[in-house]
Amino acid sequence: MRNRTNQILIRLNDAEFAQYQKRRKRTGKSGNAFCLACLLNHPIRTVENLPEILRQLKAIGNNLNQIARAANAGFEAPPITQEIQEEVELLWRLLKP
Repeated sequence: MRNRTNQILIRLNDAEFAQYQKRRKRTGKSGNAFCLACLLNHPIRTVENLPEILRQLKAIGNNLNQIARAANAGFEAPPITQEIQEEVELLWRLLKP
């Protein structure tokens, strides 16, 4: 990681801060990462409903882990497993920048 020793301070009114928060949350980036991307002209990708998508991805991952544990314990995995994995891979492709 780069050693960042310089710091800047900006002041925003309530409307500007609300807009900053809204845009930052849509990207899923931390405040520092979002500001750096803006300052350095990096592309900023927004994903609508990101918190909900991430919640669903975590739930799907949890279910896949349970299926994997059952399969490793000798139980046969249900046939829908491949379909679930394909959907998860599609979601990750959509979320990757």
